[in-house]
Amino acid sequence: MFDFFIAFTDKDCKNPFLSIYPEEFNSSRFEYKQRRIHVFGLYRNNGLKPILIEDYLFFVYGNIFKRNHLKNSDVKPNQADIMKDIIVDLKNVSNYKGNFVLILINTKKECITIVNSQLGIKHAYYYQSGKDFYVSSSLNYLRLVNDKIDYNTILQYLLFTYSINGNTFLNEVKFFNPGEILEYSDKLYKSAYYEIRNMFGKITSKFDITEYIRLFNKSIEQKYFFGENVYASFTGGFDGRTIISYLLKSGKDFNTYSFGKKNGENTFVPQTISEKLDIKYTPVYLDEDYEKAYVENAIKVINYSDGLSFNERSNYIYSFSELSKSTNHIISGLIGGETLRPVHLRTDYMNQNYYEVFYENTKKDLGSMLKSKYSVELFGFRVNDFMEKLKDISDKKKKEITELKSNYHYLFYLIDLMQNGFRMYYGTEIHYERYYCENLTPYYDLDLLEYLYSTDYVKIFENAFKHNRVFRWKGQKIYAKIIEANYPLLNIYPVDRGYPPGYLLNPLKLPAVPFLYYRRKRSRLGRPDFTESKWSKTFLRDYLERNYSNGILNENYLKEMVKKYLDDNIEHDTSITRLVSLQTWLDSK
Repeated sequence: MFDFFIAFTDKDCKNPFLSIYPEEFNSSRFEYKQRRIHVFGLYRNNGLKPILIEDYLFFVYGNIFKRNHLKNSDVKPNQADIMKDIIVDLKNVSNYKGNFVLILINTKKECITIVNSQLGIKHAYYYQSGKDFYVSSSLNYLRLVNDKIDYNTILQYLLFTYSINGNTFLNEVKFFNPGEILEYSDKLYKSAYYEIRNMFGKITSKFDITEYIRLFNKSIEQKYFFGENVYASFTGGFDGRTIISYLLKSGKDFNTYSFGKKNGENTFVPQTISEKLDIKYTPVYLDEDYEKAYVENAIKVINYSDGLSFNERSNYIYSFSELSKSTNHIISGLIGGETLRPVHLRTDYMNQNYYEVFYENTKKDLGSMLKSKYSVELFGFRVNDFMEKLKDISDKKKKEITELKSNYHYLFYLIDLMQNGFRMYYGTEIHYERYYCENLTPYYDLDLLEYLYSTDYVKIFENAFKHNRVFRWKGQKIYAKIIEANYPLLNIYPVDRGYPPGYLLNPLKLPAVPFLYYRRKRSRLGRPDFTESKWSKTFLRDYLERNYSNGILNENYLKEMVKKYLDDNIEHDTSITRLVSLQTWLDSK
């Protein structure tokens, strides 16, 4: 299933999916009710349907594959075999990988086992209230049984763009952690079968590019056979192109896509290459139709993301909705660059506040940081009442980061982001896309990462947070090497940065890379792929016509902020659009 709600309760429990038209998502409803057990959901018509065998109900939320060391690891595992494996021994879950949550319910004993994948990129939540226990893929459904807002998480979101302690916007509702197992009968038991940090810390071999390419290609092979009529992301950058190099090499039947404005580099570059190499390519243009549907899709992305994303991601909803007319399975380059190259940007998975407070261990007061951006008049609650707890949460996080620095040195940030930041940012992207397509991520593959981080390749991450473009070009060489081994023709066409990947491997042509890069950078001025400032103003103007009454953010004050922003034609400010997006979700009961 790609969306579900489970309740263990004696209370009456209505199906929250009755108000959803499954046809919109090429899906069907699922319902199972027996005594205290209530299971509802949506499953793809061409995907994995929940199974009932004897006294067990089982389903996979997400995508799952066999680990590479197993026989027939290229073959997509079926749910019945997975279920039998974990019934025999729960430790057998280690034989699988992917972006999944496994749900196993013993209908006779009225107990449930939930297993999160090792990397934990899929969003799922749980809530316990006395003898009642709930699990869901959506906070929106859990609001039906618990609508109390966690104000501390609101403050964390505004400071760091996501929760830093595993809490959600709903009080006492928790995220599942990576590698976590929850078992519930009359009590809740937690355990862990995998720790992300354990793949780091000890270099056991020298990096072998041939072995990495073998594992990378195998990862793509597994993802390709998970679905039907696969579409691969083909943008102007390196990540998607490198995946496509294997699909071409292996002679697969596949389509490609990207989205952006017509003649923007996110569509122009792949379209040009596709025409020359006879690659099937489908551009999704963010044109007049997109602009007309912008507000509608903005509200969808806010709700589908459980309030974790904001209006500026509406292009994903529009694009994946268009793609879902042809496919429900996407192979993307998600989390490729972040796991292969040192991070240098402060972005949503690690904003400037997060970097300063936890990585630089600044002594800045959290209250002062909050007040420097947001007036106390914005809030419908007393912020000071929550600052002490917020400081305790922050101090605990600082202690965790200090421990990571002590044990893993320059790799601390990568472990931290894999444990939290990537999940909250890229996991949220996968989360709101799930209604239309399953996003399959070859770079974020457990076997691939375990190999990579056990070699001396990890030394490249010593250059994290260094603003030196030479380090970035060095980090891109691995893509060029993979492309050269798989399909060399892709190395001769320039990426959106202005230079062909092959130049990074040629000592005679390497000196031309800076010149080509800066020439392309100058030529791109005034030709953005995404005119977000214009689009966001449409969303903000629509907001001014709406009435909200949740009382968590001061409606009148926020509207005055928005009016001033629009009237003064202030430079694009995502903090405004995030506030309005959050207000939209808080009021969307």
